[in-house]
Amino acid sequence: MAMQQCPNGHLYDDSKNNCCPFCNGASLNVTMPLNPNVGQAPAADAFPATVGINNAPAQQEIGATQPLDTNFMKTTYVSSDDEADDVSGEEKVDVVRGWLVCISGSKKGTDYRLHGEKNTVGRGGENDVNISFDSSVSKGVNAIVAYERKKNKFYVYPEGVSKNNIYVNEELLMMPVELKDYDIIEVGSTKLAFRTFCNDLFNW
Repeated sequence: MAMQQCPNGHLYDDSKNNCCPFCNGASLNVTMPLNPNVGQAPAADAFPATVGINNAPAQQEIGATQPLDTNFMKTTYVSSDDEADDVSGEEKVDVVRGWLVCISGSKKGTDYRLHGEKNTVGRGGENDVNISFDSSVSKGVNAIVAYERKKNKFYVYPEGVSKNNIYVNEELLMMPVELKDYDIIEVGSTKLAFRTFCNDLFNW
C-alpha cells in the first residue's frame, strides 16, 4: 500500500484510487490532514458571552482574572475610649476582658469569661459567674469583678446582702481590691483564680 498526497493535502491509497477521492467528491478511505491550529487557544470570540450567577455581567475575555474582593478581611476594632464593649463588624461581639477559673469545688476546671465593666459573682442564673453548684453560697450577687477601662485594671468588691464572707488571697474582702493575675477569690467552698486578657500587653 502506497499513500499519496494530492495538491490539496489529502492522503489516499493509490492502490484503491487512481486519484484523490476526496477532491472528486467521495469520502471513502480518505485521511484528512491534521488541523494546524490544534494545541492553540481558541479565539476569544469563538465562545458566546456567558452570564454569571445572579445576573452578573458577561465575561468579556476568556481566561480573564477578576480582582479579589478583600473587603471581607477588614475588621475594625472599637477603641478603648468608646463606650461599646464589642468588635464592630457584621454582628456585635461582647469582648472578653479576663477569666475566673474554678480551682476548688465541685466544678473545678470550669472557666468563666469576664465581659464589659461589671461581672457579678454568686449563686443564681442572673449572675455572670454563676456558682449555683455551691449550696454554701447565698443566692443572688455575692461579689462584683469590675474592669476599669481608663486605668486598664481589675477590681473586686463585695456586693448584695450575702451572708458569705468573700476572701481574696486568704484576706477578708471588705472594700474594693485591685486584682492581679492568679489572685484567688474564695466564695463559700469555691475558689476562683483570676486571669487577665486586657493588661499591659493588650486591651480592646
